[in-house]
Amino acid sequence: MRFSLFLNHFALALSLSIATSMFSNAQARVYEYTFTDINGAQKSVPESAPYLNPHGNFNALLIGGLDQQIRLTVTRDADNSAVYSTTTSIISVDDRISSANGNMFYGKTVTIPPISDGRYTIKSEILDSKSTVVSTTSHPFIIDTVGPTSDNFSVPWIPGYNMVVTGPRWELGQGQESAINLAIKNINDLSGFDKAIVQIIKPDGSIQSSYTMAYDDGSRAATAPITKGGGAIAKATWMPVSDADVEFRFRAFLYDKAGNVTQVPDQKFVFDSSAGEYELFAVADPNSSTSVVPGISSGYIKYSAGMTVNTNPVTLVYKIPKHNYRAYNKAGLSFGSLLTEDNSYVYIKQSTPVGTSFTIHNGYQYGGGNASYNVKLSSIAPKSPSIKSYSANFSTIGDFSAGTMKFTNIDFPGEYQSITVFVDPRDYVQSFYNLTQGYEVCTIEPGESSCTGPFSYAINKGNGYIAH
Repeated sequence: MRFSLFLNHFALALSLSIATSMFSNAQARVYEYTFTDINGAQKSVPESAPYLNPHGNFNALLIGGLDQQIRLTVTRDADNSAVYSTTTSIISVDDRISSANGNMFYGKTVTIPPISDGRYTIKSEILDSKSTVVSTTSHPFIIDTVGPTSDNFSVPWIPGYNMVVTGPRWELGQGQESAINLAIKNINDLSGFDKAIVQIIKPDGSIQSSYTMAYDDGSRAATAPITKGGGAIAKATWMPVSDADVEFRFRAFLYDKAGNVTQVPDQKFVFDSSAGEYELFAVADPNSSTSVVPGISSGYIKYSAGMTVNTNPVTLVYKIPKHNYRAYNKAGLSFGSLLTEDNSYVYIKQSTPVGTSFTIHNGYQYGGGNASYNVKLSSIAPKSPSIKSYSANFSTIGDFSAGTMKFTNIDFPGEYQSITVFVDPRDYVQSFYNLTQGYEVCTIEPGESSCTGPFSYAINKGNGYIAH
């Protein structure tokens, strides 16, 4: 008998405890907002993230105690004016509210009529049976029904290499080692910027790729890489492989914290990340009575890897479709000189000492083509020049040997003043060139092993990445 009585008392105590926690509340507060947003979707927003984009009315779910009333006042922060106020009926046991996350409580749902975009404060006051204010809570919230505003697409700096980053159709390539970025500047939004997604759209309207842009709050700009930068002449992974022969579009969507979306106007562009079609076709041979090059009767034989040549420098001939040659297409290849052409192809000759390299420039970038070749010198061919080392003189440092030199801010501004090159002696005059600036630095006489000449290149103080 005692055991049964104990169980009954325990059950009674437990019931009272639950009732106290469920029915009693000393403060009223907003738990969440519910509404149909401007896109027609049903939304539930917690009080802790009060960014609202309602299409018309919206609801405030209020927690309150039994036998209490709640007076609700909405005030515009800009001028502290009340835009809406109401007092609920007394909360009873029938006023059980279920929230979006499944929690249940006693309270009231108040429907607030449409109000203009802006920052507001919602005040909840509990009134007792005599309409005396028992407690007050206030919560800020934002009404934002307009997506972010911004500038159109841009490239923050002109990357050179004949790229076009203005007008309705951009022409882009891989440039050099410095990164090239796509930007959307001057992003503004009432509720706060959330994210930016940029897509590459193919001509048929399908999505080639997409990228979540990096956002800098200080400059209010979102950016995405077009090229990798950091010493690599390469496209960013999300950019397409193309020979500037397909017209793509950049398309971006800007999202704010209230759930609004703005589409940035599309930007048409072509992009060159492929060297396209070309072939190492022939080699000059003065002793050949025939020629594989159209329109030329003698002096050129078919190239084959590992072949032996009698001349040094060797003259290589490349066969390139006309549409992939710089003179006929900005995105085409540029190197050497024109030997001849027919209706479909150009034939470009490039002379180089065997064992040394040269550069095939793709459109809109430095280099980009494969200039490798494989020939052997015969016993009668002259030996190629061979650089052993070099040293440079920098105005604020002095002389330093070949290799990577780490400069610091105290070294700038400064200027390269001269370079000395050390080579294997040869029985002919050797010339050392500054290919970047296009001049002969110095010459090395037969039997000599070095020369020194002017090499002028200034570097100013500042930030950035400079390849030279």
